[in-house]
Amino acid sequence: MVDADLVIVLPDPSDKRSIRLEFSPKAEKIRVASRVALSSLEELLAGRIGTHTVDDLWRALDADWGNRIETKSELDEILIRKPRRE
Repeated sequence: MVDADLVIVLPDPSDKRSIRLEFSPKAEKIRVASRVALSSLEELLAGRIGTHTVDDLWRALDADWGNRIETKSELDEILIRKPRRE
């Protein structure tokens, strides 16, 4: 995305080890089209499963899911402890 001039890499003034990514002006057209597409998909989903259910889905996605998984070993530990639903 950097090579396509859609994202700009900037130094993080609060942490010299980090960088910040920002969308470039060139990315704006794509961002607008993406928002329109996602809005249309959300409307379609609400028509199929109901507005209440879509609102519940957004609440679940916005919830605090706990600490970020930092390493593969942390992920492996979680997957071993909690079997997947089939």
